Amino acid sequence: MSLNTFYFRALEYLKYRGRAVGAHSLHSPFLFSIYHEVFKKSRSFRIQPIEAERDNLKRNDHPLESVDFKNGTTRIRSIGDIARSSVSTSRFSSLLYLLAKYLRVESSLETGTSLGINAAYLSQASNKLSTIEGSAAMAAISRNTFNQLECANIDLVHGDLYQVLESAIVKHKPDFY
Repeated sequence: MSLNTFYFRALEYLKYRGRAVGAHSLHSPFLFSIYHEVFKKSRSFRIQPIEAERDNLKRNDHPLESVDFKNGTTRIRSIGDIARSSVSTSRFSSLLYLLAKYLRVESSLETGTSLGINAAYLSQASNKLSTIEGSAAMAAISRNTFNQLECANIDLVHGDLYQVLESAIVKHKPDFY
């Protein structure tokens, strides 16, 4: 058997084992519980007002200056394009909400707010949320999202992550970030 065939078979076996895990193969009570209460429920759980706002953002063709802080580039994109391609999926947002709820989170910290959808989900699961956004234009859209959804427990901080992160951690003392 060639080395390539061996690696291919090993990789396929690992993929199979990853998919073959079921609820009854989780022996730890904590893992069993978190699987049923978080991961399994996240497949179908949605907060409808937030999803309606996500849909509104996807239909918005207003241009927005989009800054990629990883490589320092700026480009003009529509809000709808950002909502369709850069915002987390509904399932991931639900997973965050259910996980924060399961862990009984009091205070959360989020970085990279984008359009505010994940922050809105997390604000429903915790008493207070601090979120950081580097782009002024994105921060303005996020504030609008929070106002539309009446999320009063969110503290949106606009600024460079490297400059404001430490003070946000000290100020809010998050137990989930």
